[in-house]
Amino acid sequence: MTLKESVLQGIETADDKLLEDLLQLIRSRTTQKSTLTLSDTIVDFFRNSPLAEAINSGELDLSHNRTIEADRTIAEPV
Repeated sequence: MTLKESVLQGIETADDKLLEDLLQLIRSRTTQKSTLTLSDTIVDFFRNSPLAEAINSGELDLSHNRTIEADRTIAEPV
C-alpha cells in the first residue's frame, strides 16, 4: 500500500474532529510557506549563521582599514 493510499484510508475512517485538526494543520503550514519569500529566507539564514555571531561578538572585524594602501596591480594580458 502506498503512502497516499494509507492516508486516504485513514481519512475515510477518521472522525470529524480529527479531520478538522488535520485541515487546520494543512492550512497553517501552507499559509506559513506562502508568506515567506526567498529573500526573507536568505536574510534569516545569514542572521543566524555562525559568521554573524562571530561579527556580533567582536571575534571578526570586517571594517575596512583605510591606512593600508590598496593593491593596484593589474595583470598584463596574456
